[in-house]
Amino acid sequence: MAGAVITGEKETIERYLSGRSDETFEALFQAFCPRLNSYFRARGCDAGVAEDLTQNVMLNVHRHAAEGCFRDSSLFRAWMLRIAHNELVAHWKRAGRQVETVDLDACAGSLLSQLVVSGWQDGVDFAESMAELVPQERQVLLLRYLERLEYREIAAVLDIPIGTVQWRTFVARRKLGRYFKRRVV
Repeated sequence: MAGAVITGEKETIERYLSGRSDETFEALFQAFCPRLNSYFRARGCDAGVAEDLTQNVMLNVHRHAAEGCFRDSSLFRAWMLRIAHNELVAHWKRAGRQVETVDLDACAGSLLSQLVVSGWQDGVDFAESMAELVPQERQVLLLRYLERLEYREIAAVLDIPIGTVQWRTFVARRKLGRYFKRRVV
């Protein structure tokens, strides 16, 4: 189910938000660090940078949660991914690079292997198919189908209306459908 929180994650989030302590934060850290690391790696960061950014995100989560800035546990993942997105943009600005949503050349192999596991066919040129989309459409599809976020979570991460998320998903899927139809013919 898209956007479903893994059973243990929900309890970990609830425990952390209801009583922040070293133990609850460590459990939260263990639950989300691999996912955040993958998030950064899929967007072209090398292992060291991904680890640094992951730790910065977790520090920001802990800091903001302690200030009482976050209370709705159902949107916790979206809130954390918003922090991760902001951290990544800040990293790109510091590095002086052009801000890109996804560096397809750097992450196509890892993304392709994830897509093959989730049902895509071997031999599909993932980078070529994603090149059919504008960056905003790629970003929405990656959050929807690789990060498994719901529309409302994606809207919160990207700070755009939910209708825009739904429209970009619809348009992107239609473009990819035409692309695959051309490849088959």
